[in-house]
Amino acid sequence: LIAGLVLPITALQILFVKFFSDLFPAMAFTFEKIDSSRTAHRRPSLKIFDTHVKIFTLARGFVSSSILLLLYIYLIKIGIDQELAQSFIFASFASYMLFLAFSMRNLEESIFKYKIFSNHYLTLGVGSGFTMILLALYYPPLSSLLGATALPPLWLIGVLGIGILNLFIMEALKWIVNLYSRKALI
Repeated sequence: LIAGLVLPITALQILFVKFFSDLFPAMAFTFEKIDSSRTAHRRPSLKIFDTHVKIFTLARGFVSSSILLLLYIYLIKIGIDQELAQSFIFASFASYMLFLAFSMRNLEESIFKYKIFSNHYLTLGVGSGFTMILLALYYPPLSSLLGATALPPLWLIGVLGIGILNLFIMEALKWIVNLYSRKALI
């Protein structure tokens, strides 16, 4: 609004994302098995919303939202159709949390050090989320309701790129926070 542009995503699209992209993986985390090697070195005061979780949530949200907002402004400034730009931002916003779900399973280890797909409920939840995003873009009654348009294949590759970029940002953030935490404990 401050930039004088139409909002990048609508309120209904945000509700859709919160329900399908956030809820399915969040429910799957309740089935997450914690092995003894992960609990042996945990801080005894670990809470659901400890400092680490707050840092990851705020930093990831700020960085990801900033990237999407700047990208949206750029797309509009270069003359990309408004509806196409909004649909791209909507799909990117909806999918990046699905990419991050696997990384957020363990905030103390790199995603490359544990079995990514061992929580079958999470894999199913993420798959369901991606299916709902595709339906939101390509199933006319739903896309019409959400004000979205079908993305050309190259734009879907862009959505994938945004998701992978967010995954690398999250992994870098995990590395920085855990490095700082280890130094603070020494």
